[in-house]
Amino acid sequence: MRSTHRRALALIVVLLLGGMSGLPMNGSSPTDGDGGSRGPGPSDGTEVWTDPLDDMSHVYVPGAGLVGIEVVGGEARLAAGESDGWLASEIIPLMEGYRYDFVLLEATMPGESMVKISVLDATEEASEIGFANETIAPKYTRVNGTHLSVYDIAPGMYPEIRIQVDLIGDGADRPTLQAWTLYLVADDEWRDDFLGNWKMSDYRGVNLTGTELEGNLSRPSHGSADYDAFPPVFFSCQGVDYLSAFYPNPTRTGYEDEVEETGAAGNWATHFDDFNGDGHLDMVVSSYDSDTEIRWGDSTGSWSSTGAEKMNVNGAYQIDTGDFNNDGWLDLAFACTQGGNNKVFLNQGAGDFNYICDVDFGKMSYNVACGDLNNDGYDDVVFTTGGRLYYGGPSGPDTIEDVEFGTSGDTYDVTVAYLDDDEYLDVTFALSGRSPVFLGSA
Repeated sequence: MRSTHRRALALIVVLLLGGMSGLPMNGSSPTDGDGGSRGPGPSDGTEVWTDPLDDMSHVYVPGAGLVGIEVVGGEARLAAGESDGWLASEIIPLMEGYRYDFVLLEATMPGESMVKISVLDATEEASEIGFANETIAPKYTRVNGTHLSVYDIAPGMYPEIRIQVDLIGDGADRPTLQAWTLYLVADDEWRDDFLGNWKMSDYRGVNLTGTELEGNLSRPSHGSADYDAFPPVFFSCQGVDYLSAFYPNPTRTGYEDEVEETGAAGNWATHFDDFNGDGHLDMVVSSYDSDTEIRWGDSTGSWSSTGAEKMNVNGAYQIDTGDFNNDGWLDLAFACTQGGNNKVFLNQGAGDFNYICDVDFGKMSYNVACGDLNNDGYDDVVFTTGGRLYYGGPSGPDTIEDVEFGTSGDTYDVTVAYLDDDEYLDVTFALSGRSPVFLGSA
């Protein structure tokens, strides 16, 4: 049985939007030889530390010299005869009122060569060989790739950091680093400048162009389904008590100004589906420290908290739906963090849910995905923690995992989808530095 997710709205999960004031930082704007921009750099109204590596002024040089690296001609590269090495930045102090956001590299990685990012505690001496200072945590240590979110690094615990980049060659394939940048954000904000898709839990029907997110929402139809032009767009907001909503204007030629939909304190996740079978999408609004609720949709294309169905779920980080007991009604699965356990709520019919969950899995996760993985007619649920799969059944899933995929380390995302040409759903996980895929079969 294929699980069909009906998502007619353009939903972009963003926790908090806010303006930012200018902050002078070290470094200069990376440019190419003709003076044009060759990478991210500081500009008015942004908070960044950046270094185009056109000299050594922002590079940490150990007492015995650089380790397997040379900086020449505006780039860092492996020294002759070396297959790996590392380069660390100067100490980067955090300005008061700000927190770390993410690290972005401009790098070239031919073939199987790699670059790996580490963020170090510049106030502590290194206790491990191969680092300029003490590492902060495994999730910030030698992460493969060109970007790394550091938003969760506590400013009070780590007032000064270094960025370290390991270059790892593969035979004749030699990586190079052209620029490295640390972005900051005000400590009461969360923002996405659309420099990539790594801050998005999901996105569809949009394009990332430079620093802009573009989407054509003017078409009234897509495939065999008919949708309204310019559908409502919602932004989940962490740390405030509202959802940021943009509704279409009366002629559906654009959007009205922002509306603050209240009653969503500390919202991390919002999900849309038709839970009462009336043909209108309903909105599930999670909250960090109060009840999650379903707000019922209607023919006006709006949602009200009046008469909302409340559920006892705190700390919900992601939400997905499936028919876990095959009764024809969509049920809810919540991946919870910050002290909350993963939960399933079974739809008792026409959108009637119990206040207390039907299944408490006793574990926390960053994400959840649902679908009928064993083709028995019951949707199943997969949580990121340990890669645990729970099969649905006549009473829904139970608390004993049926399959453990054995994902280890920090697992941030899971997707259930048809990836090959058979009739079985497949599962893929997003881990730090890798994304294992498990293909379904009979």
